[in-house]
Amino acid sequence: MTGYECDELLGAHCSLVVDDEIVAESAELVEQLESGVRESATLEADIHRMDGSRLRTESSFAVLSSDSTAGAWKVGVVRDISDRAKRERILRESEQKYRSLVESFPNGAVGLFDEDLRYTALGGELLGQLDISPDDSIGESIYDRYPDDIVSQIEPYFEAALDGESGSLEVEYSGRDLFVSITPVMDEDEVFSGMLLVQDITERREREHQLERRREQLAALNDLNSIVNDITETIIDQSTREKIEQTVCEALSSASAYEFAWLAEVDSTTDTIKPRIAAGTNGYEEQISISINPATPGSKGPGATAIREQEIQVIQNVFSDPSFEPWQDAAAEYGFNSVAAIPIIHEGTVYGVLGVYADRPNAFDSAEQGVISQLGEVVGHAIAATERKQALLSDELVELEFQIHDIFDAFDVPVKMSGTVSLNHTVQLGDDEFILYGTASSDTIDPLTRLVEVLPHWESITVRSEGTPTSFELRLADPPVLSAVASLGGYIERAIIEDTDLQLTVHLAPSTDVRQIIDLVESAYPHAEMRRRQQITCSHDRMPANQAWSLSDLTERQRAALKASYYTGFFAWPRETTGEEVAESLGIAPATFHQHLRNAERKVFDSLLSTGIQTVDK
Repeated sequence: MTGYECDELLGAHCSLVVDDEIVAESAELVEQLESGVRESATLEADIHRMDGSRLRTESSFAVLSSDSTAGAWKVGVVRDISDRAKRERILRESEQKYRSLVESFPNGAVGLFDEDLRYTALGGELLGQLDISPDDSIGESIYDRYPDDIVSQIEPYFEAALDGESGSLEVEYSGRDLFVSITPVMDEDEVFSGMLLVQDITERREREHQLERRREQLAALNDLNSIVNDITETIIDQSTREKIEQTVCEALSSASAYEFAWLAEVDSTTDTIKPRIAAGTNGYEEQISISINPATPGSKGPGATAIREQEIQVIQNVFSDPSFEPWQDAAAEYGFNSVAAIPIIHEGTVYGVLGVYADRPNAFDSAEQGVISQLGEVVGHAIAATERKQALLSDELVELEFQIHDIFDAFDVPVKMSGTVSLNHTVQLGDDEFILYGTASSDTIDPLTRLVEVLPHWESITVRSEGTPTSFELRLADPPVLSAVASLGGYIERAIIEDTDLQLTVHLAPSTDVRQIIDLVESAYPHAEMRRRQQITCSHDRMPANQAWSLSDLTERQRAALKASYYTGFFAWPRETTGEEVAESLGIAPATFHQHLRNAERKVFDSLLSTGIQTVDK
């Protein structure tokens, strides 16, 4: 250890290899040994080697009693403790680093562990949040401290640190997201222990989740806007309700944001939702049963609620929402987590409900709900327009004839009327605004005028010509029966009031939900009695095919301008009314009226006079 030969050391003073301070300290310890104060002594000291280097050693010595008068023997053993000293130095430095880290990361936790994966030091504010006591944990191994699932995650990293490798991982513990960094404690190439640094990243992870969800929502919203725009452009050109519905379902099911879509209507005979069109469902719609009767168990879901309340219904997590419990097994089987049910409505008429399904929870945020709700309105408008066009072009119609006794009793008005009122023609101005052109016996005009003051949907009445009968123009706003019939593509064929009884004849397309109109009439007029329901065939003499086509090709405003002009005698000679008067009745400027009328005339004449290319025999 000294680098000297034994002969060089024998007889030499110990100051040859140790400092004077060590010589003095050892002499003091010997005195204590000789006086019996202590039985043995240990002294750590650096030995000065022959080559000038130093070596850390530990000297243990004692006094051996003897009968010799020469005094007691003193014996000592010197050991090389340089490795142990080095280890202790490294551990002291690690302890200092550990304390510095604890102070630098007040919201984290820092620990040291040995080769048995036992904690030798542990501290930090985070431990309190994790319900870990540092005093109780020091001396425990990770196998004592953590559950098996956590041990299986962190054990390889602890072992790797003792082999000199650093690593990090994220774990969930005690309801918090933690980032754990594990490193070896080394000097040169030798590993003395391991150190771990733990940080709480719960808030950061939640922010990342929120950002990710927001990115997903924005992507879904962009996709949905694109889909809705494409659907809107496409369904305008569709000729049937089935094609419109198929277009909508296929477009939604093919979008990356959604799994599948289906559209259903109410079966009034069973009070259940009956599928009409589906895309990508793999038969899901056939496996479930949905009732709209609130008294039945399967009526609390989004589809039935959307129809009853006529508002979009969204379930963001079908497995945690109790209203979706009857269909949770089906949701697990078909792989969706959230659902939106959109009522298909136009002017108060419910055509059905559209179901859209996504595989992720919280798929329908407020912005997405707003866009998809508009889709329901667009589809409802397209279906209504298609059915109106079909009603004009179709030879087959359903005719409903009602007899309504004491019609004014339904409105609790004191007006008494005797005579005949015939409502001959209807012009629709907007969604729920109408002008009726009719004739009345002279003694009924005053009672009709008084009705304007008491009936909520009668806005004004204008007498067009005096005489017998008297012609008049009646303006209505949101009349319950007329609005519903018009929204379904039907029309009032005949309406005659005899004294206080109304005879009403309604024509509807065969595909219309007739029961809906019957229920509405009976609800609006308690004394209503349906006299007849029959399928009829229109006469082509009454409505030639090209005429029907030309009228259906007009816009609503063009059709209103043309029909109002015709019914008020604008085309008669001499004219019975002026363009300014017709414009005033329609509530538009004269210039606007003439523009609509000219465009309507051009389309009608194009339809009537266009015969294709003619060849001339020269």
